Amino acid sequence: MRIRNRTAGALACVVATAALLTATTGMAGAATQDAEYALGTGQVTIGANPYTLPAATGIVGTWDDVTGAFDGVFTSEAVTTTQAVTSPLAGTITLNYQFVAASNVTGVIDPVTGAGTLSTAMNVVITLESIALDSDPGNPLVLDQVCTIANVPMNFTATASGGPAPIWANLGLTDSGFAAPTGTCVAGPAGNPALTPTIQTTLNDSVGLPTQQTSADLRFTAGQAPPASTTTTTAAPTTTTTAPTTTTSVAPVAVTAQPSFTG
Repeated sequence: MRIRNRTAGALACVVATAALLTATTGMAGAATQDAEYALGTGQVTIGANPYTLPAATGIVGTWDDVTGAFDGVFTSEAVTTTQAVTSPLAGTITLNYQFVAASNVTGVIDPVTGAGTLSTAMNVVITLESIALDSDPGNPLVLDQVCTIANVPMNFTATASGGPAPIWANLGLTDSGFAAPTGTCVAGPAGNPALTPTIQTTLNDSVGLPTQQTSADLRFTAGQAPPASTTTTTAAPTTTTTAPTTTTSVAPVAVTAQPSFTG
């Protein structure tokens, strides 16, 4: 009887030790993983305007493979394009647009299913650089007007696949019906403030701001995003009276969709 009791006690000790080792090993394997994603395809639509995001767009942050907590920084370079307009003057405007993060991309991506939600806020910065008038196309006029649709909230449905090992290989973010407020414009250092009210009104009428006719579909893959150009719009203006920090020229980037400045 004593032998049996001793054997049972020893076995219980072994089982308890094994359980402790297993738990300890499991805890040691859990960690906050570095997470970096490069954009594959991405488009955001605000009112009447679709904006195609450039290849130099990505999210860099961390992901907890136990809790699923995600915290990342979104970056995207400016895209330069041209647009025929009839107002405020008839001609072709050269402009650039950029999505500038107003907050981190935060939320949860489930470590088992890959489903989750991520949230952020974006400033959509549209810089009207110059206009080539139909009446004198060889002598473009400098506009240097910076318009911002500020703090656009995006609450993405996240769908991750391919993993996690150590992070999900693919990350899709979708949202619709988020509120885009009225845009505000300021004249840059070379801009004429007298034009600003007309341009601001034209922008808001053209896009249909404020609006909730919005959508976003962003597809990322794990890996480093291409580096952005050295000349990009780096910050959104914070008031309607102070000129924002911006560049006067941005390297052209090919796009498949352009924002329309007139309705």
